[in-house]
Amino acid sequence: MRHAVALVMLAGVAGLWVILGTAGCSTPRPYTGTNASHSGDVGGSSGNGGGNGLGSDGGMPDAGARDLAVASGGIGPVAGTGGGLGGAVGGDVGGTGGMGASGGRPVFGVGGTSEGGGGASSKGSGGVGSGGAGVGSGGAGAGGGACSADEKKCSGICVKIADPAYGCTASGCSPCALTHVTQATCQGGACAVGTCASGFMNCDGEPDCETDISSATHCGNCATTCSGSTPICAVAGASYACVSGCSGAQVRCGGTCTDLNSDLSNCMVCGKVCTVANGTPQCTGGICAPVSCNTGYTKCGSACQYTDGDANNCGGCNLKCPSGSLCKSGSCEVRVGYPNRFLNNEGSPFSRSAGELVALPISLDRIATLVAFGYINESTTVGAVASLGLYNSDTAGSPGTLVASSTDVVLKGSVQEVPTQNVVLQPGKYYFSILPRDSAEPKIYSSPSSQIDCWIGPQAYADGLPATFLSVAPEVFPTATPNIYLVVKQPGG
Repeated sequence: MRHAVALVMLAGVAGLWVILGTAGCSTPRPYTGTNASHSGDVGGSSGNGGGNGLGSDGGMPDAGARDLAVASGGIGPVAGTGGGLGGAVGGDVGGTGGMGASGGRPVFGVGGTSEGGGGASSKGSGGVGSGGAGVGSGGAGAGGGACSADEKKCSGICVKIADPAYGCTASGCSPCALTHVTQATCQGGACAVGTCASGFMNCDGEPDCETDISSATHCGNCATTCSGSTPICAVAGASYACVSGCSGAQVRCGGTCTDLNSDLSNCMVCGKVCTVANGTPQCTGGICAPVSCNTGYTKCGSACQYTDGDANNCGGCNLKCPSGSLCKSGSCEVRVGYPNRFLNNEGSPFSRSAGELVALPISLDRIATLVAFGYINESTTVGAVASLGLYNSDTAGSPGTLVASSTDVVLKGSVQEVPTQNVVLQPGKYYFSILPRDSAEPKIYSSPSSQIDCWIGPQAYADGLPATFLSVAPEVFPTATPNIYLVVKQPGG
């Protein structure tokens, strides 16, 4: 009878195990995001411990000491020990713990001692005691399907840890957010720069693109600073470059765009000021020159020359006056004849008696305008008077017709230049004539080193200078060169 009861109990337990524990594991279902866990199948195996207690009479051995069976206690007062292991890990739900052994009389059996394996989404169930209390607890569920070692779960799905869209760290799911970075990467478990936004560059080594390479301080790269004549950073192809920022032929000078071909303050080169003395400047084609000149000045190349008084530009550009002459009012004032003063009475002074008309030759090599008669007088007589005249040459080369005169000149004992008519004289020979009123006046210094022809004829002073020299009876003889001359104006050159 005891054997029958034991067998029936064993059979019942076995049947219950078949119902609870042999259905097997179904294929895991992917997480749908609608529930934190799903119902899984019952654990895969029963407890494997055999009964070890004897009944009160100890007369019958323990039953179910075999695999897949639940041990039953003996009939005696000592209870049998329950199954030792819980069920295997289920699908989405943890497996159920092993079934405890049936208790013997009069002590209840002990429930399963091991907990069920943890499922993927929820904990397993504790072991079930038959007569005894189940002491196993459910296994811990990890939640969802399991991820690989290089993955992590974000919003219920497995993603790569080294994915900048989920932050590059083993924990946390926030995406990489770097300044002015269009494409981030993961390096060493941290967000790093992959591609900078257009117009920016990473210059400080930090994980961002902080530098604006369209600025003058970092134009096109981290190191280029725009300054000087190219202070502006502008687009140049696919990058940026320093430029002047000026249009057309203009360049930048001191922060201002200007045309070096016409700017008076920057003519040809920056900072070169176009100025013209005695005139109005103009910068044309980068060349500074006067556009006009002041009165008395003439434009000569890039300058205004004083053509009214410059002996090297007398009356015009590069018109030079003869050596020793001056430029006055645009003409060379030349002293033609014998304007050198002979000192220490080196030769006997040239002088004639009253009423004697003398004529001394002077030659002109270019056209001139008569200005004055000049002489150097040795006499100190006060009040002496003479008339001075200029005759041209006749066809024979002798004194001819009077062309200019200064009458009743009060003579001075020094260098004297007596104004006369401004007659235009053509190149050729002329005769400087003196008609004294007083004897031995003037006494004109002479040179002992040369001789000239001197024409002399009688002429009453009161009759004045004759219109033609041949109207008097001439006398010709050589004499020392006297200190007489003509002051004329000639064009330079």
